Amino acid sequence: RFWDQGRPHGAAIATGQGKVRKLIELLNGDLVSAGGDGSLKRWRHGRQRGPTLQTGQGEILSLLELSNGQLVTGSRSGTLRFWQDGVAIGGPIATGQEAIWTLIQLSNGDLVSGGWDGTLRYWREGQPLGLPVTTGLGGVWSLSQRANGDLIIGGRDGRMAIWRQGKPVVAGFTTTQGTLWSLLELANGDLVSAGENGTLRIYYPTAKAVRMACQELKMHPILTNPTTPVGRAAAKTCRRYRGLP
Repeated sequence: RFWDQGRPHGAAIATGQGKVRKLIELLNGDLVSAGGDGSLKRWRHGRQRGPTLQTGQGEILSLLELSNGQLVTGSRSGTLRFWQDGVAIGGPIATGQEAIWTLIQLSNGDLVSGGWDGTLRYWREGQPLGLPVTTGLGGVWSLSQRANGDLIIGGRDGRMAIWRQGKPVVAGFTTTQGTLWSLLELANGDLVSAGENGTLRIYYPTAKAVRMACQELKMHPILTNPTTPVGRAAAKTCRRYRGLP
């Protein structure tokens, strides 16, 4: 269904695809919907554009447009398939990850697939870079890359992990949200997670969180008149984060 300023724009459109698991906007403004029946459909101005594309992969769980204009589909059967202008580039590729719930293209151009089995796998130009890497999260349901290059991983078990250059920086912490269906970094640097239990959580970058804490405690005696080494260190840190001498 299409919406304009919070109101429905016309009636709901039956896609004929079963469950629509994924919807993306292409660089040219067209929409592509991925169906439970394994099909892709392209839409423009609320109308289907071109024929329905059968992927031959079964149910499509993840869909991504790469920077070179290619599409990548990830399936419940654990395969990837690459597409250019509606034409398949080779057949389905077995990932060895079970169902592929999420895909992301990193800033260096590499592709990362997240699997039901809790692994990540890196790809370049349609070829795997090594074997799947275990995250320990039970299943990888969502991925987001931060501006600093860190990869944020949302798990089926409700934990979140932070990876840098292919290795964990934070192995996994509990969000209390259940399965993390979606992750999004906002323009201001905040990270938002959406959970199975219907909640959203906002995570601030470290520097922002410290500045906020320092602002909240700026009149506290531990910062205005520190008497211990720990207090003096905290006051010095807050002065630095608040831009004071």
